Amino acid sequence: MGHDPAPAGESDPGEAVAGIGRWLAVESPTDCASGVDRMMDLVAAEAGAAGIACERIPGRDGLGDHLRLRAGPLRDEPGILVLSHLDTVHPVGTLAADLPVRVEGDRLYGPGVYDMKGGAWLAFQGFLAAARGGAAHSGSRHADGRNAIREAARLILAIEAMTDYERGITTTVGTIQGGTAQNVIPQHCRFSVDLRVVGAADGRACEAAILGLTASPDFSLAVTGGMNRPPYAKDAGGERLYAHARDLAAELGHDLGEVPLTGGGSDGNFTAALGIPTLDGLGIDGDGAHTLSEYALISSIAPRRLLMRRLLETL
Repeated sequence: MGHDPAPAGESDPGEAVAGIGRWLAVESPTDCASGVDRMMDLVAAEAGAAGIACERIPGRDGLGDHLRLRAGPLRDEPGILVLSHLDTVHPVGTLAADLPVRVEGDRLYGPGVYDMKGGAWLAFQGFLAAARGGAAHSGSRHADGRNAIREAARLILAIEAMTDYERGITTTVGTIQGGTAQNVIPQHCRFSVDLRVVGAADGRACEAAILGLTASPDFSLAVTGGMNRPPYAKDAGGERLYAHARDLAAELGHDLGEVPLTGGGSDGNFTAALGIPTLDGLGIDGDGAHTLSEYALISSIAPRRLLMRRLLETL
């Protein structure tokens, strides 16, 4: 089966690197609403220049805005939804210090280039637990204190012990805050929990276990939150969509492999849970997501860009 050649510039890595680089130059950590909004300003401006209808949706709870772009004529038929996020995990200042935008061989480095501004550019062309003890001087009144950090450590060990790689369950305590001074027994300690599962039943069981944690005598515990997205499960519709994408990739001379388990999460989790056939991971190749060595492979831009175009043409 033949297909139209790529539009001019679509196979030019320099044009793509420059375009992605503009997006990488705007730091947009999740907790910096002004940075996320600057990112939305940039995309909205590019959408307007391309004649793409753009609707801006105000953020909530102190977070940045969202954009809804609509391309093509309005029809009564089901449409194609492309989801992506433009926030990153990297704090403001990463660009100037630890992860400047640069090209080294086939690698394009920059904050969020792999997760997932690179893929978003292509598409465009927790739990929280708090333990409370009792403060006291760590020398003269040590016996009177109840160390909230020690209690949190006990709880963290119990949570981390829920990890079961064979079942696809991982639990991670990624942040912890507690204490006021070196010589004061800490009264408060807070930590966040990242829970990832493959099956919905395991998600419910682990959620119940974490929410059901209890404090030791003389301590209090408050656990809030829950699963913030359902597992991304295979279904017949998703299998057919993947088979179609794999056939298109083969036509283009590429092998579109299937990754059975990544441990990641995306907005695709929500659409798949609604029974909507969903493909995840159509962005550019790379590695080092959430690290200071994050990069994208420049050589993957053109084939993924063409695959994206063919999907939009044939679905």
